Amino acid sequence: MIKILIADDHKLFVDGLISLLTMEHNISIVAKAYSGKEMLDCLSKYDIDVVLSDINMPGIDGVEAAKVAMKKYPKLKIIMLSMHKGSMIIRQVIKMGVHGYILKNTDNAEL
Repeated sequence: MIKILIADDHKLFVDGLISLLTMEHNISIVAKAYSGKEMLDCLSKYDIDVVLSDINMPGIDGVEAAKVAMKKYPKLKIIMLSMHKGSMIIRQVIKMGVHGYILKNTDNAEL
């Protein structure tokens, strides 16, 4: 079972993603967060395998939260979510060490 934390400041998007992912038999949504700080708090409370995190969130953004999380939890897989298609931001987060980048307009099958 893959234990997932979803971090995004848009509740409707989070709820939609949860609806899609709960249809998969090998995925469990363990927690959700609406800011980078909440994401880091959840990581300290729950055993998480994968974080799906938005890049832009209030307070500590997804990029900064991912940096902290990767140092503290080296086995954690982080996949960034964003509507930004620009190759500069994609290169930045991949170079930083995240494990993937998914555009928010990705279809269900690709996700």
